[in-house]
Amino acid sequence: MSNTKMVEAYVCNHCGDIFKTKEEAYACFKECEEDLNVKKTFVKLQNEKNELRLKATSFNHFAKLLEEFARKNRREIEVEFCNLRYEKYISNTHDCPIGGQTNWRKEKDKPTSYPGYIGKVVFKKNKEEGSWYASDAFEIESGALWSSDVPGLNTGCGGGGEFIVRLYIDDFPKIKEKVDSISNLTSAKIEAIQKENKKKEELKNIIEDAIDKDLEIINCNKEIMELEDQLSKLNEKKVKLSNMVANKIMAKNKHLVPNDEIVDRFADEISAKETEIINGENEEVE
Repeated sequence: MSNTKMVEAYVCNHCGDIFKTKEEAYACFKECEEDLNVKKTFVKLQNEKNELRLKATSFNHFAKLLEEFARKNRREIEVEFCNLRYEKYISNTHDCPIGGQTNWRKEKDKPTSYPGYIGKVVFKKNKEEGSWYASDAFEIESGALWSSDVPGLNTGCGGGGEFIVRLYIDDFPKIKEKVDSISNLTSAKIEAIQKENKKKEELKNIIEDAIDKDLEIINCNKEIMELEDQLSKLNEKKVKLSNMVANKIMAKNKHLVPNDEIVDRFADEISAKETEIINGENEEVE
């Protein structure tokens, strides 16, 4: 005859624990179900907080989403980001983007910074005096589970509701997309401006060369005009001297009756005298 005994037992479908009575198993089931619901609620709230950064199209929009989240949790709050400035290298000694690495010791095999925005964030109670701490404004609690962190919102030292804030660009995909598109557009504009400036510089050089050539021509024309003026004056002197010589010769030989031979001889004398005078004038000019 077998010594095996049949024992009736009950299992909790959540945790798998075994109980002697149905009531004990059911009590464990209810407790496990409550814990599971608490965890689900907590995870749901955490996911909602994480969605804020993913939805944000600007940091002003992010501030509004934070206010709405706090309002859902019965906390009236105003959020304002102040003096935000973009920096390519934000130190990651104390915090970092989601999925990134902090590097307090500046280890060479780890990142030492990430790009993003740094400035101040102000938390103000709405319609009443006082201010919130970030941990008070955005805390969520479900059973024994509690969290005040807002993914993407990295606050530092401060007080009175005003804190240093670091917003890593990689934590805000929609904002990052805008920043990248603006950066690409800016790069394209800079490249276009540089090309335009190069063309302008080339055109400027062409104009300057043309002006230099025009100045050379003007200077040459000026020299030609000066020479022409000198030549005109010499011609005037030549005419005067020719008349003077002719008058003197005619006065000296007025008793002679002019004929072709005498006229030719006078012309030769006058020409010789003019040449002598002109050569003398040219030496003076030179």
